[in-house]
This record gives sequence, C-alpha cells and structure tokens, in this order.
Amino acid sequence: MGIRQWPVTSKEDAKQLIVWWAEYYGVDIPIALCIIEKESGFYSAAKNKSSSAAGLGQDIISTFNSTAIRMGHPEWNSHEHVFNAESNAQLNMWLMAQDGVTHWVVWPSCL
Repeated sequence: MGIRQWPVTSKEDAKQLIVWWAEYYGVDIPIALCIIEKESGFYSAAKNKSSSAAGLGQDIISTFNSTAIRMGHPEWNSHEHVFNAESNAQLNMWLMAQDGVTHWVVWPSCL
C-alpha cells in the first residue's frame, strides 16, 4: 500500500516525486512540473480556501476519489491520501497520462 501519511515534503522532494511518476506514466515532465507548480507551488499540504481542492495537484474530493478507484486504489481516499505527496504525485501523473491536462485550468499557460 505504500506510505499512508507523510510529513509535509520539501518542494524539492515533491518535484522529484512528480518527475519520477511523470517518467513512469509517460507524461511530459516540463508540462507536469509547470501545472503542479502553478496549482500548489509543490506544497503537498496546499488547500484551497474556497473549494475542496487540495494537495499537489489541487484535486477536488470527487476527482481524487474517482481517480483513485479508476487506477485501482480504492483504499486511497481524499481524507488520508490527498496530502500524501507520494500518492498525490502518482495519482496526478496517472490522471494526466489517462485524460490529458484539461483537468487543470492552468494548463494552457504551461504549453
């Protein structure tokens, strides 16, 4: 199952997790890094004050939970894993590989 809860990772560690999972899933690394930087600043404990968006990819709860199920990790839930940098990086890079970058409104500025 991997690490369930991390302390807040450094920005450099978060970047390395994004790079690792982007390579693993075949996602364009500069675009992935740009999106995550704009969404959370590589701060794994980021939380939007006006929505349920949270974590590195600023996923809303329903997207996080449905993506975890789609990728075969129904045990991941937004309350325990959205701030886990490892699972959040993996989930977001999987989502980019499967659905493209349009889940993130900042994507046009990263092309």
